[in-house]
Amino acid sequence: MRKLKVNIARNHKDARDYDIQQLTDMTPYERQKIARALKMKVYGANCPDVRETGHVVVQRPSLKEV
Repeated sequence: MRKLKVNIARNHKDARDYDIQQLTDMTPYERQKIARALKMKVYGANCPDVRETGHVVVQRPSLKEV
């Protein structure tokens, strides 16, 4: 992993440009490692594959709830 760096941007454009620069500077391995860590954090270790269950339920909030 890279060392953490702090960037204080003067405006949104500078912040967005810095963010894009960070993403393009990462190697594919680093991006995959981060994606795996986020997937593990969101779905956990024991998440069934929906393709294997054969039953997919999509729940969307109604407009009244939003």
